[in-house]
Amino acid sequence: MIEDIKITPEAGTEFTVIPEGSYQAVIDDIALIDQPKYREPSIMEKVLMFRFALLEGGELVGRYSWKRMKPVVSPGFANGQPSNLYELIKACDKKDPELDKEYDAEDINGLLDKQVMLIIKVQKTKKGDREYNKISDIMVVKKDIKVPKEILDQRAEMAKKKAEKAIEAPVKDEIKVEEIPFDKDLNKS
Repeated sequence: MIEDIKITPEAGTEFTVIPEGSYQAVIDDIALIDQPKYREPSIMEKVLMFRFALLEGGELVGRYSWKRMKPVVSPGFANGQPSNLYELIKACDKKDPELDKEYDAEDINGLLDKQVMLIIKVQKTKKGDREYNKISDIMVVKKDIKVPKEILDQRAEMAKKKAEKAIEAPVKDEIKVEEIPFDKDLNKS
């Protein structure tokens, strides 16, 4: 039974879609999240969520676009589609990823601040009532461009808010000394 809870309704966030096209962007944030597995929604799986900040497009500079990727680095089978993470690493490093290497958090975090070219498409929901953006392809950039100050300021502000939340968050699973099991008979010889 739930006691003493108050829930405030929130309106959904509306974004104007980014027009279809190619945009140079910087990898601005990476998170490991849980999401329902495709075709088995009762099972949760870990995926990487990449946030890209657009570096060009006039008033679109600083807008975000996101892409979820399974943590799989694969070139695909014969005539097959490479994994999204394979394509991203290839675009960032400007060479094919090493297949005999085990990629860890340091490798993935090393993709932060790297620039890529995004191909963004506009799609409709199944009901056809809304449009949304989808990153359909990630490619190598010809030349890095300077990250605008407004993007750096946005990132600093988000990092500050994240740090403040972490400080304010209650400590989970706090250990109480009196709850530590202690066998008084261990000190007897």
